[in-house]
Amino acid sequence: KFYDSLFSNFKVIPVKSCEKVINNCKVLNKENHLNFNRKVYGIIDNDFKTEDEILKYQDNNVYTLPYSEIENLFLSSYVVDYVCKKYNLEDKIDKFKDSIMKKAKDDKIGIIQDYINKSYLKIQKTGHLNYNEDIDTLKIEIDQININNKNQFIENLDKFITEFNELLSNNNYEEIIKKYPNKGFMACIKTLGVDKYTFISWVIDLSKNDNNFKNIIIDKVFNNFID
Repeated sequence: KFYDSLFSNFKVIPVKSCEKVINNCKVLNKENHLNFNRKVYGIIDNDFKTEDEILKYQDNNVYTLPYSEIENLFLSSYVVDYVCKKYNLEDKIDKFKDSIMKKAKDDKIGIIQDYINKSYLKIQKTGHLNYNEDIDTLKIEIDQININNKNQFIENLDKFITEFNELLSNNNYEEIIKKYPNKGFMACIKTLGVDKYTFISWVIDLSKNDNNFKNIIIDKVFNNFID
């Protein structure tokens, strides 16, 4: 419903996973006659994607959100501030943002674990093996790839943890919301005095009926979505 309200001149078709979005866009844009020569665009969550991945997906008209998940976008400062002003909840914004930061600090290990599980699987796929009927040579090649992957992964993890700690120490609300997935963030909406479903319905309603709000979202998030 949110994308329907933002892109009223498009036919929005939800699919169940990022992989299906990517594959559908790739196939339908490559075999354009199957789609009556219309372009197909996709939007996927960021979810710890690398710059290389983001650029690769763009080649198939797949846009990666700058936010980890669409729910995180709903919690961005410009959305929360606008919605709270509209519904006379401005006096509760600071308390709400404090609760988000506390949740991020409390769930720090879980967020790092999430990054480890998702990123380690991806880095394992970067090796390419050659087989020339020599098992011993293949074993050596596998060992070397594993060493290289481990070293690269630990380097990436160190950078991730360092940046995460700095953002937590500086109480950088906007970057925490943008970069890190945590389903528990949405539960913090209760500090505004409403449940998350009401809040989301307000966001969707505003994106549909308030052009100023809609333009803010498009300018800050989707201004490079379509050439």
